Amino acid sequence: MRSTKFLPAVALLATATATATAVTGLAAVPSRPPVPAQPEGAAYGVAATGPVRLPATPAVVSRGAEVRKSLAHENRTKLFSATAMDTRAASRHARSTVKDLKVPGAALSADAVSARCRGGRGSARLANTVIDGKKMGVRPRANSVVPVKIPGVGTAQVTLNKQQRLRDGRLAVTAVEAKVPMGRRGTETIRTGAVTCGRATHKHGGPTSPNSPGAPAGPGTPAKPVAP
Repeated sequence: MRSTKFLPAVALLATATATATAVTGLAAVPSRPPVPAQPEGAAYGVAATGPVRLPATPAVVSRGAEVRKSLAHENRTKLFSATAMDTRAASRHARSTVKDLKVPGAALSADAVSARCRGGRGSARLANTVIDGKKMGVRPRANSVVPVKIPGVGTAQVTLNKQQRLRDGRLAVTAVEAKVPMGRRGTETIRTGAVTCGRATHKHGGPTSPNSPGAPAGPGTPAKPVAP
């Protein structure tokens, strides 16, 4: 009689065990690998952040065929001026060219500056670029920094051929980045000739916004110098 009373409990335990095994088996099915992100190119001519803000312009971004924008001149602020800006971007490459660049606060002038990026490799070129009375080379090394003392204000910092690896794995190249001290107002950062290219190796939230000044030169780590 005792064994008869415990039969329902034994049956219930067996059923629960079988159900748990089935659920465990379903949970153990491996998930599909994530689909690799599409390669993306982005570029803009000039952008400024700090006391005076200027959205990235002219800006383009593409995950397919090449798109292009140009702007005859940019002189809305006295901090810098530029003419004949041309930007192009496609899924695997990007290019930005800025002519007649002048940044008085960093004692900088250039006939032209440009940056290119293709397949995760980038380079920058300078034409008749002068900083604080010194002429710069045509092909500066990646992340070359030139300090410029500004009497009564502080020290400006100009980075040539700035290259950074973004958090998602893509490469960002900025031909010229100038950080100009403005006293109590803070520091103005002016970026010219900026591009981004490559395939994201980490998850990121959709295409780069070309209107963000920090898009091609956003947070990341300095990239190792690569041949153009």
